[in-house]
Amino acid sequence: MVEVGQREAKKRTFRKSHPYPPYDITEALKFATIVERLGARNVSEPILLKELGLTTFTKSFWGKTASAKQFGLLTVDGKTYTLTERAKLILRPKDEDSKKNLLIESFLTPDLYNELYEKFLGKEIPPLDTLANILLHDHSINVNVSRDAAGAFIDSAKYVGLLGLDNVLRKPTKGSETVPIAEHKEAGSSGQVPSTIPDAVTASIKLSKGTASIMLPEDGITKKDCERLKKLIDAYIEEEESVNR
Repeated sequence: MVEVGQREAKKRTFRKSHPYPPYDITEALKFATIVERLGARNVSEPILLKELGLTTFTKSFWGKTASAKQFGLLTVDGKTYTLTERAKLILRPKDEDSKKNLLIESFLTPDLYNELYEKFLGKEIPPLDTLANILLHDHSINVNVSRDAAGAFIDSAKYVGLLGLDNVLRKPTKGSETVPIAEHKEAGSSGQVPSTIPDAVTASIKLSKGTASIMLPEDGITKKDCERLKKLIDAYIEEEESVNR
């Protein structure tokens, strides 16, 4: 039989998670699009649930709402939902550059993402499970959600163009391109790495089907960098072979 004191001690060990976006920024934008379609301002919860085909408040609904709020796309007043000006400008942009800037601004809005950005800027993002453990130990993210939170961060960073195929978190660069998450999930994607590289030289390599160009830093690259490049090339070869089968 468990004593009362033991039950209380057990209860005290439960730790509420630090705020975080449960879903990545693309899901938050999809949710914002639905709110816009319903009028964008003071949309009631019952109407929103009905539009989503739900009869009651669900964990998924909460997660998407929380994510949209974390990214600064949505405000909630009781049971009414209103898009922010930022969300409106992203969904109806004046031009692509302003949209990209606002996406990056949204990405850096959650406190957790700002902390991770400062921690990993210029560094390679750890594997998913390792990043989840970092969130657990260093950022007070509950163990039950740390892996999902880590995945949402990685996917969001890729979407807004701050995380390229080299998996290094970089600063926003003028003219950087937003690359859809789907392209990053395919290691051999032909999508461009969303960045420009300062102080770089271009190396051209003749191939059987044309010429490939690669930008390298003037100071050269390390052996580890060579291994990363080889992995990217190998991944592309595998994808090409599977397509031609």
